[in-house]
Amino acid sequence: MGKAVPIQTNFTAGELSPRVGSRVDIAKYGNGLKKGENLQYLVQGGARRRPGSRWVAEVKHSDKWTRLITFKYNRDQSYMLEVGDLYMRVFKDGVRVGSFEIVTPYTEAMLDDIGFVQRYDTMFLVHPEVPTQRLQRFGDDNWRLLPAPFTVEPFDEMGVSPAIALTLSSAAVGAGVTFTSTGAFFAADQGRDIVSGSGLATITGYTNTNVVTCEIKSAFSGTSIASGAWTITGTPQTTCTPSAVGPVGAGITLTLGAAGWRATGEGGKYIKINGGLVRVNGYTSSTILNGTVQEVLTSATAAIANSWTLNSTIWGGTNGYPRAVALHEQRLLLAGSPGHPQTLCGSRIGDVLDFEIGTADDAAFSRELDSSEAAPIQHLSLSRRLMVHTSSNEMSVRGGVEKPISPTSIQKNDESTAGANFVRPVKIGNEVLFVQRAGRKIRACGYRYDIDGFDSPDRTVFSEHITESGIVDMCFQQEPDAQLTCVRADGVLAVSAYETEQEVNAWGRWITQGLYESCASIPTTASEQTWNITQRTINGNVKRYIEYFDPTLKTD
Repeated sequence: MGKAVPIQTNFTAGELSPRVGSRVDIAKYGNGLKKGENLQYLVQGGARRRPGSRWVAEVKHSDKWTRLITFKYNRDQSYMLEVGDLYMRVFKDGVRVGSFEIVTPYTEAMLDDIGFVQRYDTMFLVHPEVPTQRLQRFGDDNWRLLPAPFTVEPFDEMGVSPAIALTLSSAAVGAGVTFTSTGAFFAADQGRDIVSGSGLATITGYTNTNVVTCEIKSAFSGTSIASGAWTITGTPQTTCTPSAVGPVGAGITLTLGAAGWRATGEGGKYIKINGGLVRVNGYTSSTILNGTVQEVLTSATAAIANSWTLNSTIWGGTNGYPRAVALHEQRLLLAGSPGHPQTLCGSRIGDVLDFEIGTADDAAFSRELDSSEAAPIQHLSLSRRLMVHTSSNEMSVRGGVEKPISPTSIQKNDESTAGANFVRPVKIGNEVLFVQRAGRKIRACGYRYDIDGFDSPDRTVFSEHITESGIVDMCFQQEPDAQLTCVRADGVLAVSAYETEQEVNAWGRWITQGLYESCASIPTTASEQTWNITQRTINGNVKRYIEYFDPTLKTD
């Protein structure tokens, strides 16, 4: 039931801070409510009882946390996705579509950190522990979720971090130091560097597959280096001869002038050679690899050492996978992998699966967005420019003057220093609303002409207690009433009538006989609905239900 204690009988709406009496100079206090519960505030002023909840279904696992994600093809074809522990279900028009389920790689513990972006019948989902997934809709009851089939992933000359240990004859700076491995590893590596922590050594001589001689240029912390704690950088220092130049898709071999290929770990790497690109398929011997031509070579002659490179994708393994995703200017943008937390990667224009980095305007790019703190990128959002949200600040990214972002034209500007948490931002009008890193404040990142930049004012400043337990999910509904819904960690909803043009921002609490845990909005033919996953106790048993707010029902 709704209840309120109005400061004035002709209030416009709002739930105000307990400090209401401390700022008599601010009109917002006098025009609002001191306390409002289960009220739906109106942009025009006043309030009414919030709508009741209509039951849709029980989630698959009532004993596990579950999340809602909206899939919007158009207003007539929109779906609500129930995403739980290793599965996904589909709902349309208020009912579950069929009895099928989509198998996913996401465990219950991963659900909070899933990011997503959608275009037409395709959605890309990201998580730092799982390869980027592509969800495709072929019909109401025909969906497919598989790892995104990138033709080329972002790559770099990253070297190898072998799972074997090293013993050094000395850890101090100097030449003639022997490095001995516990397993056969070394090959055509003279000239390559060995790095571990602050230690750096260049290989100067080869004895056998277990022993090399090095010159230490920066001292190591000790004479014993654990398995996986060191890296040999660069590319084998010998000639590499391709068997053919192409065409694209052709299988070829790559032959070294000395043993240098390794039996494990080479598959999936990329070799840039003679102006072309080859993706490694497999190992034949220590001198021969087989691969597929990705970009036609200019010749099949031997490439000398240092004129060709062996590259690894920057994603996967200990580097993890992107946690932030967006579609912008016909590019798929991915960012924030654990190994490269401040790197933004953009696909080729018009081909969201091709991340082969180049210099042409339409080529893919990879750029580290440095800042004063080593803060990982949390989200990518779109406003007047591409917005990059890290855990400590907000940045905008654009191309040159009246130009889109390109490999040779990327401008990054630091905008504000609020920092974002894991909750996915919501765009409302020209603003992007995000939850500050502590989970208590909701900030609105928007462009201001007077500063020719973006600021992030606090939209909970007059009701700072409304998010007291922290925000864990957020969504926005435009119709029939502009409404921002936030799920608090304690299972209460913090709800605001939110309208940027009229500067309306009125907060209140919604409670129920249970706990709200997730929310998402979905368009219908005539309006929009806000859906929730609600935990309720039925006959002593904990149940989690999918529900949505229905204006035709009384408050529950």
